[in-house]
Amino acid sequence: MSYSELSPELNNQRLARLPQLNHLRQPPSSSDLDPNSYRPEIIDHHTSSGIDRLAGLISQCPLPEQNITIRPFLKGVDELISLDGFFKRAFEDVDFTGSDAIIQVRDQVAQRLIQASQGVIEKSQIDILLTENTLVPDLTTLIQRVSQYSVPEALEAESKWIWDPLDLTLTKFIGPDAKRTLSASRVLGLIPFDAINRIQTTRFRVLGASVAASTIDLLVALGAEDIVFVDGGLLDPSNEGKMLGDMADFRSNGESKAMILMHQMYKRNPYGSYLGYSGKVVTLDESKGPYDKTIDELVKDADEVIEVVDSAHMKIYTRFYMQGQYPSTPIGFIADVGSQPFAGREVPSEGNFFHQNLSNEEKQRMEMLLAETDKVRIATEGLRSVYQMVRRNFPPEHQLQFLLSSLGMIPFWSQTPISARESAATYAKIFIREVSGENITFDQAPRTLIKELSEEQIRTIQAICKKVFDIQS
Repeated sequence: MSYSELSPELNNQRLARLPQLNHLRQPPSSSDLDPNSYRPEIIDHHTSSGIDRLAGLISQCPLPEQNITIRPFLKGVDELISLDGFFKRAFEDVDFTGSDAIIQVRDQVAQRLIQASQGVIEKSQIDILLTENTLVPDLTTLIQRVSQYSVPEALEAESKWIWDPLDLTLTKFIGPDAKRTLSASRVLGLIPFDAINRIQTTRFRVLGASVAASTIDLLVALGAEDIVFVDGGLLDPSNEGKMLGDMADFRSNGESKAMILMHQMYKRNPYGSYLGYSGKVVTLDESKGPYDKTIDELVKDADEVIEVVDSAHMKIYTRFYMQGQYPSTPIGFIADVGSQPFAGREVPSEGNFFHQNLSNEEKQRMEMLLAETDKVRIATEGLRSVYQMVRRNFPPEHQLQFLLSSLGMIPFWSQTPISARESAATYAKIFIREVSGENITFDQAPRTLIKELSEEQIRTIQAICKKVFDIQS
């Protein structure tokens, strides 16, 4: 088969002969891209208005047996009640209503560890191990939260029905606090609960949803509940490898990145507040499309800005704008370069753009690009600026690839699926550990998300493990 037989023009002609498939040749229309139309609806069926809404939706569902389910709710009930039973057996002598509950839990954990060590470890060593990290306080908090749901009636009282207007599904689910409790149970001892709470309450505002997609998805998985992002692109088959979830589904190609990612986020957490605008971030002087956002509209309420756009102009504009208007709001960024992706968190007031230690002359040259009107200079200075933004962290093999792309010999500045995962994990780690001021590669990222254990604490843990698991060497 020749290339001409596969050309888009010929395929469109063939599709034109099938009127029922005409919509397949078109990108989503602007009327399809209002993010508010894709938000799930939370229905409280404990109210009369909620019952009325449920009745109306059930009559709309085309396949009631398949589109209406309580299975996720029942599984949540089962898991929470099982957890409550486990903790009641493990800590049956602890009064979790008392103000000294943490001390009681610590004493019981210490007693069990001393018994397990068969006298090899002294109580003073256990005290040092348990008093200098968040495990016992977080364990106590988790047990107290789980105990609120010791009976199914408590879970029913908080439960909600979720209407998904895109999939046309109606699903009963445990309430938002019960969901947070179950999520926290899976990171106990590995991520401090105060860090999870900080992620949950942070207002993330994101420029771009391609390279940033893995990071956004991971933040939601970690509990982020307030994310707004802007990206006007459509999903491409060539990019499937670095995408996750619905964005990696071949059937999503040609759809709005923002729409699909937003829907994916709500599948993780229907109780979050997520908005994905299928537009672009523009300067204060530019005209706006229906779903474009000026930089100020996007970042004015941000606790953390993440910038991952292709435009050199907008990258530079964002740095100068944030430094002038929001100097204390961190700017996170992700670069999927070669096999050494990195992430960083800039403090705008420090003026160290992209952590590249650029001279004032270099920053002035970048700033001049913002006023440039000559198309050739915009292109050449833009490429030069992008190179400067990553130069100190740019693996040689990717520099060669970028060079050929800049010379018009390779169509993409590519990123690998591996790098997309590693950069997302790196950003999440440095956010949790509140690292800023430098670019961090995956290999340099914090190796623990809790306070580092001392050598003495590590020796104590290893000594107990040897006794418990009968390790002779």
